[in-house]
Amino acid sequence: MNMHKKKPICRYIASENKKEAGIRLRRIEGQIRGLQEMLNDDRNCRDVLNQIVSVEKALEGVKKVILRNFVEQCASKRIKAKGTKEDYDEIMEVIFKYS
Repeated sequence: MNMHKKKPICRYIASENKKEAGIRLRRIEGQIRGLQEMLNDDRNCRDVLNQIVSVEKALEGVKKVILRNFVEQCASKRIKAKGTKEDYDEIMEVIFKYS
């Protein structure tokens, strides 16, 4: 068993992406609180489900911001630096898994 963790090709989220993701996450926090209130207020299932779908779409938006950051900040730098096959495999794995 290999005790060494593979070093990630990226650890950096650009400040503008971090800011955008933070704004989106704070909005999602409000949506989640709204969901809790809906449950406490015995709102109908359809309204609750609709709010859940809204939260899921909002999380997709955050994921897109972070994935875009990965491509712009991480993958592109590794490609320009003529990364290894393992680097390219990791890039493709991230893109396939999260897109």
